[in-house]
Amino acid sequence: MKRKFISIYFPHIDEKGEKHYKNVSVAFGRQDISLFDEIKDKSTTQLKKIISIFSYNQLINSAEEEKRTPSGLIKYRLEEYLHNERKIKKKKTLKIKNEKLDSWIKALGKYSEDEDVYNIMNELKNLKGKN
Repeated sequence: MKRKFISIYFPHIDEKGEKHYKNVSVAFGRQDISLFDEIKDKSTTQLKKIISIFSYNQLINSAEEEKRTPSGLIKYRLEEYLHNERKIKKKKTLKIKNEKLDSWIKALGKYSEDEDVYNIMNELKNLKGKN
C-alpha cells in the first residue's frame, strides 16, 4: 500500500517580519489510513481549527513541548479530536420516572422566563407524555 498525504499551510513570519506560508505534509501509512480517510476532505482551515494550531511557529513550539515531530503532533491531535467526536455522537437512552420529570419541571419553573429553560421544560413535558 502506498502512503497517503495531506498538506497543511501555516502562516510564518520570518526574522525580517515578512509573512510567508510553510507547507507541512503529513504522511499516513497502513496503521493510520483510517485517520486519513476521516480527514482527507477537510480544508487547511478546518484542519488547523481541529488541531488548534494556526501558525508555523506555534506548530514547532507545540511539537517541541510535547516531544513530537510536527507531523506526529498533527496526527495525534487529529486522532484525539476524532476520538472525542465519536464519543459525542454516541446516543444514550435514559429511562426516567414521571415523578422525576415532575420535580425537574417544578424546579425549572422558577427560571421559566429564560427561553432556553422554557424550551427544556417543554421537552420534559413532552417526555412525560411519552412515558
